[in-house]
Amino acid sequence: MNRALIITLAIIVLLIAGILIFIALSGGNNGVETEYDCSSDVYNCGDFTTQEEAQAVYDECGPEDVHGLDNDGDGVVCEGLG
Repeated sequence: MNRALIITLAIIVLLIAGILIFIALSGGNNGVETEYDCSSDVYNCGDFTTQEEAQAVYDECGPEDVHGLDNDGDGVVCEGLG
């Protein structure tokens, strides 16, 4: 292999590794800006009209359940909202 090709491949590998590290370190929301605050416990089940809305917040904020919406730990939040 010629030297230029090896350098090009190394740069590509480093760029991919950097992107993967950024995604891994960017938090529970995978680095995607959301309309929800996932930084601290700011929501309760009473803040939502439907279970689906509460579930969307839980799903976007990640499995850490920073808001404590999943009382029984089954991955389904605010089940009383129906």
